[in-house]
Amino acid sequence: MRAHEELPGAKTGSAGRARHSAAPAPSGPVRGTMDPSEVMTIQRLAGNQAVARLLTEDRHAHGPGCGHGGAKEGGPADHQALIAEAIDSPTTTIPGPLMDRAETFYQNDFSGARFHDGPVAQRAIEAMGARAMTIGPHVFLPPGATQDLSLIGHEFSHLNNNFRGVPETGSANGAGIPVTDPDQSSERTADVEGDAFAAGLETAPSVTVQRAVRDGADRADPHAPGPGPSAPVQRAAQGDPMDLDSAEEFGSSDLEELAHLTDTAPLERIRRMTPQERGAEFKAALRAQFLASGKWVVRSASGGEFQARTAVQGESSPRDFEDQPEVRRLRWIATVTKQYLVTKERSPGSRTFFNPVEVQAAIDGEGKLVIAANDISSNAHLAWLQQNGVRDLLGHMIAAAKRPAPKPDAPKDEKDRGERVNAHFEAAEHLHEEETAGQGSGGGAGSGAVVVARGGGEGLHAELRILAHNGGVTPEHLGGTKRPCATCFSKLYPDGSPKGADGQDLVRPGAFYSEHFANKTVSAYQDSVDVLPAARAAAVFALIDEHVQQTYVTLTKDGDVLAGYGSESDREN
Repeated sequence: MRAHEELPGAKTGSAGRARHSAAPAPSGPVRGTMDPSEVMTIQRLAGNQAVARLLTEDRHAHGPGCGHGGAKEGGPADHQALIAEAIDSPTTTIPGPLMDRAETFYQNDFSGARFHDGPVAQRAIEAMGARAMTIGPHVFLPPGATQDLSLIGHEFSHLNNNFRGVPETGSANGAGIPVTDPDQSSERTADVEGDAFAAGLETAPSVTVQRAVRDGADRADPHAPGPGPSAPVQRAAQGDPMDLDSAEEFGSSDLEELAHLTDTAPLERIRRMTPQERGAEFKAALRAQFLASGKWVVRSASGGEFQARTAVQGESSPRDFEDQPEVRRLRWIATVTKQYLVTKERSPGSRTFFNPVEVQAAIDGEGKLVIAANDISSNAHLAWLQQNGVRDLLGHMIAAAKRPAPKPDAPKDEKDRGERVNAHFEAAEHLHEEETAGQGSGGGAGSGAVVVARGGGEGLHAELRILAHNGGVTPEHLGGTKRPCATCFSKLYPDGSPKGADGQDLVRPGAFYSEHFANKTVSAYQDSVDVLPAARAAAVFALIDEHVQQTYVTLTKDGDVLAGYGSESDREN
């Protein structure tokens, strides 16, 4: 039995929705307390918080006008009977428009789902201290639920998990019963998906994750015997107290309206925010998505940014790339280009240099060598050289770059890097001599003919500049000074990494970086007043989590993990 324990100040339904406490029960004559067996019974049904509430109510003599429905529904056995009665109460099949939307959103079959909206269902919701609740295929909704699509989407999230057989997470209460609270991952997921449903997103963020975890899992049989009171109860905690006696009955006409309404209140809130405020809320929601998954580990960075890697990382040992000769040559060229830039003064005597974080090289669809750095100034300088008479750009960089010359007492990492960079220079120089002698001004990885992919703004990762240059098609051969980050990998290889002859992945992604420039090509990363920040965050997380099964760290030739956060290049030495 799992129930959602209500914590003071906890948020349910739409993120940030105001929370109000129900009015306390009137005091009255004491008629005695529940015995231990009754306490254990109701613990199995609703958790410790419900027990505390019912122990208080049990000391109240129910009578006309008290609002509790009479003494006959005050004990734990009666509450169990009330839940059973509510499950057996008349139901309304989900209307066609809402059925279509829910099934598309969650990519699940909800034909076996039922809404309960009668008086018995209302009493059951009230007894559980909830705004709405889901038990197996049964969804219990309050009057006025048509005005809160986030609440409906929240309950659909639980319904989706129930139909897929996905268990709720929880921690044991005093009786050893798993109890969830609004801060646990399943509730946060339901909140995010409720907001995404209300915002009009087409697909639930968890769908791709569920597919990966339970690919091909059988759904719960909608024709199986209905659940009893011991089935998991998933509750949306109470918000505004509702007057069940005076409220209009929630019927099928309201359900039809539910299929067409949009909850505009959260959108009105974000439209009053500045772009910076929406951005901060988006980053916080995205960070929460990674943290809640259990698959990712998050590390804070400056300015409210963060980096995320998988909790279980792959290790990429040094390799010679003999099975990828084109990629190996492109890596040589990328190394030469970066070394040239970081040792090239921006102006004579300035002692200021270009500072590309990464350089990538590829062979484009026309067979031309393409290079790109992640910063505008480096790309602009390379293009300027070509515009001012440097026809053999690669040859110019090989000749002009200052090669590493570590001192004898330099740290080992610096010596290793110097050895690798110098080896790349020698290989690139030999390749350049061979190809220019054989092809003149033709293309090829080592020839002098180079195209600089300089499109995109500041900070756009080099692979994505090359992808844009190549018309959105990932080049067959791509190599550089860093492995692709999680976002670049998701964009470059949506169908997964290409495989080597041994079946192993040839491209191994690094960490996720939350900075905007690293995610410029992800539409959900762009500011919006029409989609909630939490929904945008859920969409971004789904993209990354679906495509990146594991991030990698690089090992040195001595087997040590290379310093950094998992995005360094695979190394030959």
